[in-house]
Amino acid sequence: MANSQGNTAATTQSTTNTNPLAVSLAADVYGARQTRIAHPSGRFVQNRFYLNEAEMSLVPASVPPPSKRFPFSLLNYARTKQHVATIFGVSVDELRAEVKRRNAQRNRTPKTQAAQPAGN
Repeated sequence: MANSQGNTAATTQSTTNTNPLAVSLAADVYGARQTRIAHPSGRFVQNRFYLNEAEMSLVPASVPPPSKRFPFSLLNYARTKQHVATIFGVSVDELRAEVKRRNAQRNRTPKTQAAQPAGN
């Protein structure tokens, strides 16, 4: 959104007219991270997970750094809708709606024939 001076204010909560491809890709990445098919880029140092610089720059200050007590704080945050939406520049609401749509579509898909007993 642009104000009267032409400056843009980019917030993940109020992004509008987002590219549908970006929302779809964000939903793909979110689903893969949630199911542990894909993992955020980073490294382990002394049993604590640290994100790479690119993703770390998108983490809000309110997320605590890894510690002995919470070694996966950044890893867990990087799997959230908020973080994935920020990576792709889409709103959390758009990502949430796409994930909900996909889950509903998956639940409507008919079950396979493999579960039925074979006839003689």
